[in-house]
Amino acid sequence: VGRCGTGSVKTRVNSDNARRRMWGRQPSLRSKGAVVPRSRRNNRTNIASAEKEESPAGNIFQHAMKVARSKGDQEGSQGKDRQSEKQKEEAGGPKLVRKLIRNTASIAKQRLMSNGGGLSQARKRRAVVSLSVTFRTLMGQHVRVVGSHDSLGAWDVANAPEMSWEGDDTWNVELELPCGNIYEYKYVVCNANGVAITWQRGNNALLAVRANEHHRLEVRDRWSGPEGSAIVVKNQESGSTVVETTRAEGLSAWVKDVEHMIDAGKIQVRELQLELASAKQQLIATRQEALQLRSEAEAAKRMAKKSNDKYLVSLVEKEKALRQKELVLRQLQIERLDKTKGAVDGSSQASKPSNPSNP
Repeated sequence: VGRCGTGSVKTRVNSDNARRRMWGRQPSLRSKGAVVPRSRRNNRTNIASAEKEESPAGNIFQHAMKVARSKGDQEGSQGKDRQSEKQKEEAGGPKLVRKLIRNTASIAKQRLMSNGGGLSQARKRRAVVSLSVTFRTLMGQHVRVVGSHDSLGAWDVANAPEMSWEGDDTWNVELELPCGNIYEYKYVVCNANGVAITWQRGNNALLAVRANEHHRLEVRDRWSGPEGSAIVVKNQESGSTVVETTRAEGLSAWVKDVEHMIDAGKIQVRELQLELASAKQQLIATRQEALQLRSEAEAAKRMAKKSNDKYLVSLVEKEKALRQKELVLRQLQIERLDKTKGAVDGSSQASKPSNPSNP
């Protein structure tokens, strides 16, 4: 009995020592409530438990792989974002230059349409013109003025404005005509139905309204013809006479104003041409920069793809190496467990008596 007890104690000690050597400083399996392995099935069970104990390393590796792949995806997405931003910048450069050209053209157009830069802006303003003529009419007759503008009837007697009688056989009408134009007109005597009876003698009269006219014009005509007519320029607010001129002097002043506006328009057209030329140069430079940026973006994309491929290849190689290492460790564990089992079986057989005595 003593020898059997002593042998069992030695067996337990040897098995504990073997497990300590195999697992390092970890506590023995018996201290955790496990049973000493007795068969191949128990060895497989212990291997599975050992794999479970080593599972944190595998989890760490899997986590590292996930992090690496997510990092690669993030780098790829960042590269795409950078490329899209560069493409937007490349596309935005010519658009900005085109917008600059359009703005330059619109500004130049506004300059040409501004005061002193063209007749179209001047024609938006209107000058007060008073036309008067002396003629003795019969009962039921009246005088009208018909001319080249809509305010003068556009040479239609039926639409022409009717003049008012002011005494002493003087007929007067007050109109608002656009500035910067030359108007042609003539007087006509009409009956009560508006039908023309007698036209003014001589040629058609010409009236030039200057572009910068802000005074009141009073034209005093004669029935005999436009020759000898007087034009009085009066202050529109006070009514005082500013200057008294003739029809020919008014026409010459209008011509000078037009020549001045043409010269100013030529200067502004030259400035516009220079601005458009500089804008075109900027457009060409921007296109060249866009092409250069596009080539740089494509090169960066190729480099990023190449580095990403290398990174993935290195990760796959590391995974293979770790798997091989795990296989080697498992093989070593199996061999150690087999040796431990053989040592335990040998010690148990050695502890049995060869000739047991009957009590």
